[in-house]
Amino acid sequence: MSNTYNARLKKPSRLIWHSAIFFTSVALITFFFIIAPGEKTIFKLSIGTAYASMILLSITLLIGPWNIYAKNKNPLSSYPRRDIGIWAGIIGIIHIVIGLQVHFGGVFLRYFIYPPNEQHILPIRYDLFGLANHTGLISGLIMIVLLAISSDFSLRKLGVKKWKKTQRFSYLGAGLIIIHGVIYQLLEKRNMTLVLIFLTVFLITCFAQLYGYINHRKRI
Repeated sequence: MSNTYNARLKKPSRLIWHSAIFFTSVALITFFFIIAPGEKTIFKLSIGTAYASMILLSITLLIGPWNIYAKNKNPLSSYPRRDIGIWAGIIGIIHIVIGLQVHFGGVFLRYFIYPPNEQHILPIRYDLFGLANHTGLISGLIMIVLLAISSDFSLRKLGVKKWKKTQRFSYLGAGLIIIHGVIYQLLEKRNMTLVLIFLTVFLITCFAQLYGYINHRKRI
């Protein structure tokens, strides 16, 4: 994406762009809601928002490597990547809120702390279920930080160096989301369709990032 393209994406163009991302997000959530197993609405919504957010986040991580492949200039911040990231973050946070309602009757502390009637070395969950939830929560907090800096005002206020340093936490967030997703694939023994979609998105994103890293190093 070029800075020229960034300049063109002004109102009402950005409103149209955001509308397109919104309806794409709704379509993704609906699709995964339909193919999610079981009849529990809250669980199916959790799956729908999880996969929609993951796919949107993956797209933001594919834009940089694509620009390198297409020999386009990689700007510090582009509206398309930023806007898709905003919706990935919003849907990801919605997923966390919904996901915390799936088990334990909405008593969300049980996702992170063992019940008081159980004896453990530490009260904080350190089983696979706990690890999945801790990584999900931390990635959610990272999303909130990234949403907070997703504006031209934040870029000017923080300065290029500090803004970019903060923005790189998106890679940590993506890594935690992968761990969160892998564990839940195992715990819930998800159907093959969901597993294959997860693996496909994961592998494409990893290979694209590796390609981008290798070619970026060659240019230095």
